[in-house]
Amino acid sequence: LKNLFKKGGRNISRISNLIEKMEKQPNKISFSEVCEILKNSGYKIKEQEGTEYIHFINSVGNTITIKKENDIKAIYIRDILKKIY
Repeated sequence: LKNLFKKGGRNISRISNLIEKMEKQPNKISFSEVCEILKNSGYKIKEQEGTEYIHFINSVGNTITIKKENDIKAIYIRDILKKIY
């Protein structure tokens, strides 16, 4: 979890609350919340055009792919939690 709270990151309590929400209500997470968590975990959006899937990549090459939807499906949320812990 320490990767989530690196220097220059957003408010620690905000990120902590989002993580808790991801664990308790994985069907209620918005795309913008996922982006916020991943950016604070060291992931960046990989450039792409013309797709509904967004790829996030970190400095060691780990990739997370999610479908851009209003509420992200629980299966993607569980995958994200596994990769950021």
